[in-house]
Amino acid sequence: MALCKWSATVNFILKVFVGSLLLSVAIKYGGPFLHLPPSSMLALGVVLFPSTVMAIALWWRTQTYSP
Repeated sequence: MALCKWSATVNFILKVFVGSLLLSVAIKYGGPFLHLPPSSMLALGVVLFPSTVMAIALWWRTQTYSP
């Protein structure tokens, strides 16, 4: 049973690693093709967007989970 749990953990870590690698490569090589004007609002949006999405997802999860 412990081997199965260890295997699941390694599998999850590998999935996160591969996903992160693919996203990194997409940003590095695909980013220059996006012609976005440099602005403070764009930088603020890029910084706050992931936190906002996570906050909404967690809030939604608390609303749907009723013990």
